[in-house]
Amino acid sequence: MAITPERVPLGLLAPQVWARDPDDKGKRARRTPLPSRQKASQKWLHSLDAVSTARDCGPTTPMISVGDREADGYDVLAAPRPAGVDLLLRASWNRGVNAPQR
Repeated sequence: MAITPERVPLGLLAPQVWARDPDDKGKRARRTPLPSRQKASQKWLHSLDAVSTARDCGPTTPMISVGDREADGYDVLAAPRPAGVDLLLRASWNRGVNAPQR
């Protein structure tokens, strides 16, 4: 979502509508070995690509790619991002660290 410094929403940057094909039942076992770009999780890589591309239009504007708990896969976390593009992801597992700082 693009927002002005005055917090006025301008619109969505890369909206995507996606639904699993009901005829693909039983596909879960075949999905794991596939690369992310061949699975439903490619939508998070597409979103991050769109944010990174938009960065070129506003090089001094901070950009944040936001994802839900399905977006915390390694491919998204390891994807190259230009300076000024950050991630805000909801983790799907408890990722707490057993240390005083947590």
